[in-house]
Amino acid sequence: MKASKLLFGALLLTIPVLATALVLCWKPWIPSGEMTDRQSVALTNAVRLVSSEPIFKIGFADWDNTAFVEMGVTNYYGEVVKYGYVFKRTLFGWKFMTESPHGGLQHYLTFLQEIRKETKIYSMLAVGTPFPSFVATDMNGSSLSPASFRSKVLLVDFWATWCVPCRAEVPNVVATFQKYHDRGFDVIGVSLDTDRRKLLDFTRQNNMTWPECFDADGERLAEKYGIIDNKGIPSDFLVDTNGTIIGKGLRGGALRKAVARAFAK
Repeated sequence: MKASKLLFGALLLTIPVLATALVLCWKPWIPSGEMTDRQSVALTNAVRLVSSEPIFKIGFADWDNTAFVEMGVTNYYGEVVKYGYVFKRTLFGWKFMTESPHGGLQHYLTFLQEIRKETKIYSMLAVGTPFPSFVATDMNGSSLSPASFRSKVLLVDFWATWCVPCRAEVPNVVATFQKYHDRGFDVIGVSLDTDRRKLLDFTRQNNMTWPECFDADGERLAEKYGIIDNKGIPSDFLVDTNGTIIGKGLRGGALRKAVARAFAK
């Protein structure tokens, strides 16, 4: 029994030592954006588990721990068709994330830069900060702005009819709207749809009686609030009567609870 306790104590003491050694041995990206030979071999081996086609280029994003591997395959006509694989560097090696058949290496790196920019924008729109207003056009061609709802608790909801999670969330938003609208709750939808008739039919069929931003405004506003490439849709901001963000990314029960808290004050 005594020996077992000593063994258990020794194991507990080795855990911090092993953790420290792992941190010290774990090599981050080197500043030049290049990888060591060991890292390159590990990535190549990971690629070979997915494809045996020739590797043309490898691009790195040191701030995102991802690599874009540009591959190529020769088609029936003898043409080389290029595509890419995206890998994520993890504690246990390279993990295959997705295939990117459209756009080459530079396209992917530009895409990563956009995500980085939008992530920064979204993080700055934190709970407790003022919600930056906008002026857009609704489905009737009229001007629409959150500033005109300043006396309301307002949900600014980014969505689209072609987005399956957005459609699934609609009954929850409708139920919350109907429950609290008479107490001063309102919604502005920012639709990323391009088909006005489809959007109009969907909102009517689902009792979405609040105003909707439409046309080019939707995607422009989604980019402005760091949503398109970073968070995706559905995404929302809950704003109080003073124009302050009191919640974001609220879905299901989280939305209902946040709105209830806003009216409990």
